[in-house]
Amino acid sequence: MKAKLLVGGVSFACVTVWMSAVALSQDKPLEKPKVVDPEAAMKAMWEKLGAPGEFHKHLQPFIGKWKLVVKYRMDPAAEWKESLSESEVEWIIGDRFIREEVEGEMEEGVKFEGLGFTGYDNLKKKYVSAWMDNMGTGMMVSEGSCDESGKVFTFVGEHIDPMTGKAGKDKTVLKIVNNDKHVMEMYMNGPDGKEFLAMEIVYTRA
Repeated sequence: MKAKLLVGGVSFACVTVWMSAVALSQDKPLEKPKVVDPEAAMKAMWEKLGAPGEFHKHLQPFIGKWKLVVKYRMDPAAEWKESLSESEVEWIIGDRFIREEVEGEMEEGVKFEGLGFTGYDNLKKKYVSAWMDNMGTGMMVSEGSCDESGKVFTFVGEHIDPMTGKAGKDKTVLKIVNNDKHVMEMYMNGPDGKEFLAMEIVYTRA
């Protein structure tokens, strides 16, 4: 008898819960699941990835015309050589990249021409850079980041050593001193494999 009462009580409780649920569903109809348009979602994603943002703005101090004092050496034991150049940097492709064009002399009577592009890749979440000049026929490609202040950029890339024909790594550090001055340092590996400062360029706004 007790078992029958227990079963009956459970059944009654289930019916009560079901009736309450029906009543609630009548008061507040269930929301229809939102249908996501794949094409619209894809478009929104690419618009976000393709738009210049905060990290692109960190490149603004480089814009303008500059006077360059260049120091360079190919070996850590060699003496520094110096030259002067001029540079102009401008935004291109809707403020997504900066374009730098350099003209000057590598040494007396030897003209130097260089062209570089730098931007921030929203997908990789890295700065990207490409550089080419008339001292060779290759293109130096590197990737990097900036510190929390947005004033120190570090790029790492690879190059072919013309003396050995082997690939080597190089590191470039850009330091924004103020709105009218920044310094570029390029580090390479010496004969002993240790990193050394191979080039320093001081940019002063023209």
